[in-house]
Amino acid sequence: MDYKLIKYNLLNGWNLFRFIRLAVGAFIIFEGLRTEMWMIFGIGVLFSLLALLNMGGCAAGNCAVPPKENTSSQKE
Repeated sequence: MDYKLIKYNLLNGWNLFRFIRLAVGAFIIFEGLRTEMWMIFGIGVLFSLLALLNMGGCAAGNCAVPPKENTSSQKE
């Protein structure tokens, strides 16, 4: 486990969407504790960790769509 990378992710790259994800995670944790629904609590912990570590489905650029190549043989 690379602790320098974890420290870097915790301290850098904060933006509005990341704060919103952290707030939603904290709200889900609070609601899970309040209603004693431990699965909801676990989901909240997951959301919060993803926001804190700045991880997600598109973190590594996996959601980027490559530019369309022009394959036509016509010249302009």
